[in-house]
Amino acid sequence: MSLNFDKKFDSFEQYLKETAPVLQKYLLQNLDNVISTFEADKHKDVDKYLYDPLRAWTKNIGKLARPLTFLATYLAANCGDASQIEDVLPIACAIENFQTAALIHDDIADGGQLRRGKPCMYIEEGEGIAVNAGDFGLASTVGGVVEALRQSKFSKTEILYIVRQLIFMEYMTIEGQAMDLGWARDGRFDISEDDYICMATKKSAYYSVAMPCVLGAYCADAPEELCLALKSFGEKLGVAFQIQDDLLNLIADENSENVKDFRNDITEAKRTLVVVKALELSKDSEKLTQILKKNTSDEAELEEAVQIMIVCGAIDYAKDKAKNLSNEAKNILEDALPSSQWKDILLDMCHWAVERGK
Repeated sequence: MSLNFDKKFDSFEQYLKETAPVLQKYLLQNLDNVISTFEADKHKDVDKYLYDPLRAWTKNIGKLARPLTFLATYLAANCGDASQIEDVLPIACAIENFQTAALIHDDIADGGQLRRGKPCMYIEEGEGIAVNAGDFGLASTVGGVVEALRQSKFSKTEILYIVRQLIFMEYMTIEGQAMDLGWARDGRFDISEDDYICMATKKSAYYSVAMPCVLGAYCADAPEELCLALKSFGEKLGVAFQIQDDLLNLIADENSENVKDFRNDITEAKRTLVVVKALELSKDSEKLTQILKKNTSDEAELEEAVQIMIVCGAIDYAKDKAKNLSNEAKNILEDALPSSQWKDILLDMCHWAVERGK
């Protein structure tokens, strides 16, 4: 894979835009490599019902922020030495494979309609095919990385550590998803801010930022103290990132590329931080609860819910919370890593996480 690691990037967003297309080609190649492992036993229909939908997904892939965060952290902890980057690329693929699985399954669980501007896989292919494709993503998160790392610089002990971290990442995400889905199923509106932070940390922060950073540092032979600091950095920034996602769903331009299913969080009665604070602060909390319970998609009712959140200050509270978490993450990073272009990119990610979509 030909990434220009000597180039000076002005921002995290520029880094994503210029490197994502190259990494996307690698992901497609990696998928074909996995497929070729089973070529002798493959039936002709497997392409149609499994690999072709996965290829189409990868061709419409997103910003690849998670695997690229892993690579930036690896280089930040490795003094910019990219000489062994080929050895760690399978880990970047593993992180994105899990992202694929999580999103395909999440769209089914939430009844989502669009993913990256196109109909969700379960709508185009059917729920069964989509569930199975997501399962493949889960299997290749660990299976693909083990197969690839056997040929790399990593020892068996190091491979075991990497696999354990990937599995922990999966466990945490599944726990967070269970909380999110369970609250909605049971009509729970007794959710506290601490409950939300716990859920968002598990469901989003671990796999979006914390584990990419921890694994990036570990692969660069960073000391344990740095890995722990980056875990804390990732937890805080990952929650800030999720809060910003919640805000964009409510108040951004509905045609923005940063928004999936505009205001669908209200339709799905998501227990976002904004909702949690609005139910706590608003004199119209009963009206908001009624709207949430209806699972409405009526534009007037969605707008009424958003206005309740604005008037009581819940929107502003969430904005401030995201900024504060981002600043706390930035302070951790300032102290943890030596100066370098890659540290600057990670610092700018703190800004990007809470300013994107504006």
